[in-house]
Amino acid sequence: SLEWEAKVAHYLGCEVHAFDPTMDFPSNIAPGLPGLTFHRLGLQGEGTDMSTTHAVKYDAIDPSLLLSLEDIMIKLGHQNRVIDVLMLDCEGCEWGVLRQLVCEGGDTAMVKQIVTEFHFQYNLGLKDEQDVMIAAEAVSCLRKDRWAVTSIETNNAGWREWKYARGVSSVIHSESTLILMSLRRISNHEKMPDKLIEEYATAKRKHSFQERLYEKQFGDDTSLWPPDAIQNVTTLANESTEAKNAMESVVVRRAIFDDHPHMVEKDRKEN
Repeated sequence: SLEWEAKVAHYLGCEVHAFDPTMDFPSNIAPGLPGLTFHRLGLQGEGTDMSTTHAVKYDAIDPSLLLSLEDIMIKLGHQNRVIDVLMLDCEGCEWGVLRQLVCEGGDTAMVKQIVTEFHFQYNLGLKDEQDVMIAAEAVSCLRKDRWAVTSIETNNAGWREWKYARGVSSVIHSESTLILMSLRRISNHEKMPDKLIEEYATAKRKHSFQERLYEKQFGDDTSLWPPDAIQNVTTLANESTEAKNAMESVVVRRAIFDDHPHMVEKDRKEN
């Protein structure tokens, strides 16, 4: 389904290029959406062979249809363009693609945001120790390059995919786990999300502790508290609120475009 891509093109007015080597759609897949173009191509990260990595329900992929991100951009004439959102749902190619982008001299400045579904299963990219090391290196380089998680959701792999390389199943929540994650590169003058979360937790803890201490000293009726106690608790409450707002400006609960009303219309109906 290209529903997500169509929504981005329609509601946000973006130029969207969709790729799938398993489908033979026309390039103008949605004539009413000139901003959406389909390409029968797939991504191939160095160190992984996506022609043999696929879910059980799919056939093997023609290797000639698999290109690196750099080669795809050259093919489209996009060498000097910036990708606002790189969406990866490629049945395991994400590990090699991300490692090539952030670990091997790739230009991460050409991508503003990444949204990807991470796969952990044997048939979906992590067949052996070498694949696991590629994934580990990708995660390490993302961290070093200041890519931070801005939203995370879980999904499920079908039971036929519940096979893992040694040790992989011990680090995921369940055998069916897939993770849909969005990431943004944090500039050097910004704080990393884990730091913002830590600061909010500390501010909230300080406020709660001081409030309970004053309640023991002066009772539950705050109107009877000394002015300096009221001022102190108010200041701590404001600091906690500011820390929470700073955290939530970066760490959001839902997917990357969910603050746009049209992008959550379906979710509202389902909930």
